[in-house]
Amino acid sequence: MLPLLFGCSSTESSDVAIASQEHSESLVEGEHVILSLSESGLIYHDGRELGIDSVRPLIERKLQGGDLSVVIRTAHASKAGVLVRIIGEARLGGAVRVSVATKAPTGQRAGESL
Repeated sequence: MLPLLFGCSSTESSDVAIASQEHSESLVEGEHVILSLSESGLIYHDGRELGIDSVRPLIERKLQGGDLSVVIRTAHASKAGVLVRIIGEARLGGAVRVSVATKAPTGQRAGESL
């Protein structure tokens, strides 16, 4: 399982932020492309299930309307490989800013060590 850190990190070519899902609750769909990743590896956007091959065209289409960031809301126990593929597809679709929001396991507060 990929350990997720609570805070922000960035690379030279693009930004990747990792934060608790509590901070993502106030996101507005018009300002962000919001994807959700379930524990079983299913991807959702706007209440609809997507295949991994649909992520890049979705991002390309959404970015035609302006510069948006991509937020991936993920369950704590989501499959790391699927998350990495979603991030890659979002970047290939033109996303420069990709954020990952995760919910702390039950009984643990955001930012606490596992």
